[in-house]
Amino acid sequence: MRTAKIKLGTLGTLLACLAALPAASALAGDRDRHDRDDHRGPVYRHHDDDRGGFSVKIGPSRPVTVQRWVGGRYETRTEQVLVEPGHYVTRTEQVLVEPGRWEERCIPAVEEIRRDHRGRTYRVIVVPARTVRVWIEPCYQTRTIRVWCPPRYGTRTVGVWVPGCYVTEAAPWRSGVSLGALFRW
Repeated sequence: MRTAKIKLGTLGTLLACLAALPAASALAGDRDRHDRDDHRGPVYRHHDDDRGGFSVKIGPSRPVTVQRWVGGRYETRTEQVLVEPGHYVTRTEQVLVEPGRWEERCIPAVEEIRRDHRGRTYRVIVVPARTVRVWIEPCYQTRTIRVWCPPRYGTRTVGVWVPGCYVTEAAPWRSGVSLGALFRW
């Protein structure tokens, strides 16, 4: 409940300041074109004939930069190291020229010519014709080739000293209301 009262009080103060803005502008009087800076809004110059001024700024304030020293330290880093450079290697390989396969072969009948008791000749089939399945061995050839072996890398862990340095940091933006007034009598 207390938070709500504070927020309403802050809102009331803000509204009162905004309501007073036209009156303060009237107090300031007419300004000529040299009193304005186009990219930053109104700029009030402090001359002897100044009649006063009033400004209200709502929104984020300007950041504050802070410079601090960060001491040196050892860091553990993992580096990629060349173990073996790329090179060509001569290899002797058995290269398959013709794969092995099954082949159907027809073996003709084995016949004999015989004579009977009267002396006449006739044919007798000793072994009938048949088909045989035969395995033909694969054919290899020995070839010598050059093969590129890419470089080989490994990792190693090293300790590296990182020297200290100054670091500039920006403080976080703060939002709020800024009131300012200049009155001359």
